[in-house]
Amino acid sequence: MTSKTRIIAVTLNPAIDRVLEVPKLQLGAHQSARMLTRYAGGKAVNLARTLGQMGTDCVLTGLVGQREMEFFASDLAGLSVQMQMVEVAGPTRENITLVDPIARQETHLRNRGFDVSPGDWEKLRRVLGRLAGRDTLLVFSGALPPGVKPGEFAELLTLCRQAGSDVAVDAAGPALARALQ
Repeated sequence: MTSKTRIIAVTLNPAIDRVLEVPKLQLGAHQSARMLTRYAGGKAVNLARTLGQMGTDCVLTGLVGQREMEFFASDLAGLSVQMQMVEVAGPTRENITLVDPIARQETHLRNRGFDVSPGDWEKLRRVLGRLAGRDTLLVFSGALPPGVKPGEFAELLTLCRQAGSDVAVDAAGPALARALQ
């Protein structure tokens, strides 16, 4: 990778992550909690944020619920992150992390995410086709949203490779297996 390489973080299933502090967490009980933070998340979003905090320019693209687009833009404002997201009709998933400071434990509750329409997928293909090219590294990171098949994911990777981009994948299960093919 040269200094001319443009880095593009691709998120297909971003999240809004909420972290709550719940001392002496007990399942099945009514308990008080304190919000510690709420931020735009997901593996690729976290990558873009980290690069932006380091002063490294990058592009964040992928899918996001249209109601949450402004939240993502606001949360990443002031960083070297250019957003080129495709808005979808469904809401972006919200994940919750419960932190018990007394037991020193965290409990993670993960939502599944929005459904992606064929039209949304085609819009994303067009955006990636525009962004991909020589001296570009696309990092696909995170889980696939419901309804997106590993073969469709592999087609995105092929589209980017055919445009001359380098591609990195941080995925698991069937999506990773198809990426390796």
